[in-house]
Amino acid sequence: MKLRLIIMLGVCTLLPQVLFAQNPEVIGVPEFAYSWKQTDNLKLSANFQNFHSISNFDQNSSFKYFESALIATYSGNPNFKIGGGYKYRVVTPNVDGYQYEHRFLEQIEFSSSMFGLAMSNRIRLEQRFKTNSYVNRVRYRLQHKIPLSDGSKTLKVYDEFHTSFNSDDTSGENRMYVGMTMPLGNAGFEIGLQHRLQKLFTDSDTKQLLVFYTKYSLSR
Repeated sequence: MKLRLIIMLGVCTLLPQVLFAQNPEVIGVPEFAYSWKQTDNLKLSANFQNFHSISNFDQNSSFKYFESALIATYSGNPNFKIGGGYKYRVVTPNVDGYQYEHRFLEQIEFSSSMFGLAMSNRIRLEQRFKTNSYVNRVRYRLQHKIPLSDGSKTLKVYDEFHTSFNSDDTSGENRMYVGMTMPLGNAGFEIGLQHRLQKLFTDSDTKQLLVFYTKYSLSR
């Protein structure tokens, strides 16, 4: 009963965004991740992904960015984690030449209960050093995972809100996601769909993206 409720909630929340989005740009994001434990409590992960427009695949501007990241997470308590990391992004190299972003992040994760469901909360602060600007951003994600009936697959549902708050770049964004993770040999694979509503709290029209995620993960 609980599983059906969560699936219906995720589908009913995300589906209207997909169906009624006004000419959304369709994006593909393949990602590779590798993680390992330094100690019993300290985990490190390296991630690599690219962000490309499927809607404009035949144009030079279709390749949006390539990003690499290294993130450390410390967990002395299964219900509370702290972490930090660094991301490097190369932006639209086929259009603007060499554009970059150095991003530093700090985050906490903790568990809570909502309507009898175990929820994961993450609060992340980001300092984004771009080619010609600097942006502070805060992100809050609320996530729930449900093991599926065969025990090997997991349904993941989350909503994440972002807002930038320095004087020269103030905006907001909401991201809703439904995906599934599964084992693939000795690794893991995830596939999912995300809806992004961008340019909130600005004078510009909002922009919508539909993002198809695929993620291949290795760990030791």
